[in-house]
Amino acid sequence: MTITEQFKTKRCVFSIECFPPKQTTQMDKLKDTLQKMQALAPGFISVTFGAGGSAGGVSTNGRVAVVLGIVIVLVISIVNSMKKQEAQKNG
Repeated sequence: MTITEQFKTKRCVFSIECFPPKQTTQMDKLKDTLQKMQALAPGFISVTFGAGGSAGGVSTNGRVAVVLGIVIVLVISIVNSMKKQEAQKNG
């Protein structure tokens, strides 16, 4: 069920937000944690990239959500990259 459909048919929809681990070796830990949280029946998972230097790959996190059967929303933070670009311009 899409997120839009959930908001139309359910009284309460909530999400779980996670940040991809900096090291791909930690993906199993994230997957285990999300499996435990799946018992709460979240409507979707929000995966935030770029916050705090997280560097997990989109495809890796997509695979975790597919295995769990949960809809994911990808959020990409560009704040830090904008600061770096501005610093490079100003030398």
